[in-house]
Amino acid sequence: MNRLLSCSLKPISTIASRTPAQLSASFATAKDKKEAASAKSKKASKTEMKQSEKQLKALLLQYYRLRTHEKPKVDPETQKEYAAAAKEYSRQMTILYHTAEKRLNDKLFLRDLAISALPSEALRADAKKTDAEQIPGKYFYPNKKARFEDLSKELACPAAPNRITVIKVKSPSSHRRRRNPLFVGEVEEDFSVDDPYFNHGGNLSSFLRTYTALHNSLTASRSKRVVVYLPMKETGLGNSLLAVSSAFLYAVLTKRAFLLNYGQLTKHFAFPWQEPNSTFSFSRHPTTGFSFWNRHYNVMQPTDKSMRGSSPRTYNRQPGVIVTGFLGFFHLIVRHDNYTEKLVRMGFLQRQHVLDAAAVEALPSPQKERYYTDLATEASRVFLREVMKPQPWVAAMVATVLDGAGDKYRVGFHIRMGNSGSAFKDSHVFLTKSAIWGFAERGESVMRAAGRTARDTVWVLSTDSNLAEEELRAKYGEMIVTASGYRRGHSKTGAKDADGFTRAVIDLLLLSRCDYLVLTSHSTFSVIARTIARDGVPHYMMPSRGY
Repeated sequence: MNRLLSCSLKPISTIASRTPAQLSASFATAKDKKEAASAKSKKASKTEMKQSEKQLKALLLQYYRLRTHEKPKVDPETQKEYAAAAKEYSRQMTILYHTAEKRLNDKLFLRDLAISALPSEALRADAKKTDAEQIPGKYFYPNKKARFEDLSKELACPAAPNRITVIKVKSPSSHRRRRNPLFVGEVEEDFSVDDPYFNHGGNLSSFLRTYTALHNSLTASRSKRVVVYLPMKETGLGNSLLAVSSAFLYAVLTKRAFLLNYGQLTKHFAFPWQEPNSTFSFSRHPTTGFSFWNRHYNVMQPTDKSMRGSSPRTYNRQPGVIVTGFLGFFHLIVRHDNYTEKLVRMGFLQRQHVLDAAAVEALPSPQKERYYTDLATEASRVFLREVMKPQPWVAAMVATVLDGAGDKYRVGFHIRMGNSGSAFKDSHVFLTKSAIWGFAERGESVMRAAGRTARDTVWVLSTDSNLAEEELRAKYGEMIVTASGYRRGHSKTGAKDADGFTRAVIDLLLLSRCDYLVLTSHSTFSVIARTIARDGVPHYMMPSRGY
């Protein structure tokens, strides 16, 4: 008892004061759960706002740095090194792109070759169904052991020139396998010069009758042996015609039908065969049977180097070809596969303009390129003048414009102002306002040299500038002859600006009927006008800024 009494006892007040405090603390925590969650959410929102403000400040700082950025000063030698490195990088990337696409084309081609070598139609059909990976090796017979590289070399370097080369793959069966003529015809295109298809003694009309029959036969059977031209956006009439003529000449040389998915062009021009854009459809012609040739500045595939150095048979192993773009390429391929001799016999080239092989090889490289460019231009001129004829309604409008001129001496002007005065938005400046009077001075000097006066001379004006017409008409009055009824525009917009396209076609045909041409340099419209002009018509290229 004494021991109990001797223990240190805490006052009751101490215990009493602690208990309510604990109870109240416990009660407060249970009550404010929702408020605590709300406070946490508000804190997170504030954090997000601070983060957003931080990002905004960083963006503003980056924007300010970009606005006030000054290019580092580099000496000319270092700048040349940088430019060379950039050029080499671009070249290497182009090679890689070309190699990858070429390997894919080889793979598809060898797959088709291997499948066609199977002895029965049932096996071939089954192979096409089961070959999801498109791996050709498993379809070759083991005793052949053909490799991709060997087949490619064999196709690229035929043993006997001017003959159709056939790659033979033997069947294990003792019976001789019947060859698929469609397959052979689709792959091998080194047609002999002595083929009756080419031999017309230079008579173009005779050849066009033969080609028309071939074209109509291929399109009627929906064959993939076609060359299709697809226009590219932002492409003018002059550039398009350069590519169209190249695609056509390649088609006739390789016995393919020529098709145009270019409604504006076929609306204004007619061809000897059926409408070239009436039978082609990607739903009817799966694109697996086509090679794609891109001919524009950003993508050049095949490259100019490939076209110049190798026959098209080495990089085109599909029955069909789809050409997209606006750059001509025939001057690159006309040197291969006896194309020049075939063009002479078909009537696209004059015999006296073609040199023998030894003389061509002896030419220095610049002269050789000029020689092939001249041949390509001559063949394109025949196509643009003799094959692609204006529709009757277009020819009638051209005749109406020239009726008032009668038999007067015609000086044709193509004044391409560009963004410095054109009637539409353009991306480049070709000429300034002062150049208008340069054309007038040249026209007056031409008249003096020809012994002509204002009474027996007209100036046929083709221009993209309303200002140029107003200035010249104010001074020279009725001497100025222009098309009317269609506003000025750029043919690159196609159907969106039908007036502009029609006006460009009429202007081009008007210039082709002139006795002297004063043109704008760096303009492909001027190049085409000079190309389709009558034989012997002189011209002068007015200097311009160009692209």
